[in-house]
Amino acid sequence: EGALEMAPTHEQGLLQGLPSPDALRQASGRADVFADLRVWVRRLQREDPLLRRAGRLLPVQHRHAVLRFLQVESEPSNPRMGRAREILDLLTELREFSEGVVDGQGAVSVAAPPDSARAAHRRPIE
Repeated sequence: EGALEMAPTHEQGLLQGLPSPDALRQASGRADVFADLRVWVRRLQREDPLLRRAGRLLPVQHRHAVLRFLQVESEPSNPRMGRAREILDLLTELREFSEGVVDGQGAVSVAAPPDSARAAHRRPIE
C-alpha cells in the first residue's frame, strides 16, 4: 500500500540495482551507469535507514567505486554535474558510505582502499 511495504527489507533487496564496481570504473556507458545509480539511491532514500544499511553491507572497495564515480561525474564539464554532486554530498554525509573512503577534509581518496577485515566477512554482492 505505501512506500514502506515496497521498500526493500533484506540484504539482496537493498543492493539490487546498484551498479557493480566494474561498471562504475568503466569509461564507457557512464550515462547509463549514472542513471542506474541514481534510481538505486532514490529508491533507498525514501527511508533514511535503508541507505545507511546498504552502506554497512557494501565492502569498502564497492563504496569507493560509487563515491569515486560520483566525484568524476561531478566535474564541471559533465552534463550530470549537478545531480551527481547532490548524490555525492548525500552519500559522503553518511558515515556508513564514507568510512575508509573519504578523508578528514571530505575528499574521496583517488586510490581504492584495501579490503578491510570488516568488509571481508560480508556476503559477496551478486
